[in-house]
Amino acid sequence: MILADAYLHESGAPTPAQREVLRAHFSEAEIIEIGATLAMVHGLAKVLIVLGLEPAQMEVTVIPSPGS
Repeated sequence: MILADAYLHESGAPTPAQREVLRAHFSEAEIIEIGATLAMVHGLAKVLIVLGLEPAQMEVTVIPSPGS
């Protein structure tokens, strides 16, 4: 899905072409709902990792925070 790819892998908002594809399939309200759901699920995944509750078979990549 374009919106999920843009949210998770690209910096910034979807391009105008990507927005047109989204609008061809979803209403503005649906796009907002999908975006909010992506943000909540991504945030929950981060919380689970911080709490050490990620699956044992999950690959772990350590990225140092700026200034560390």
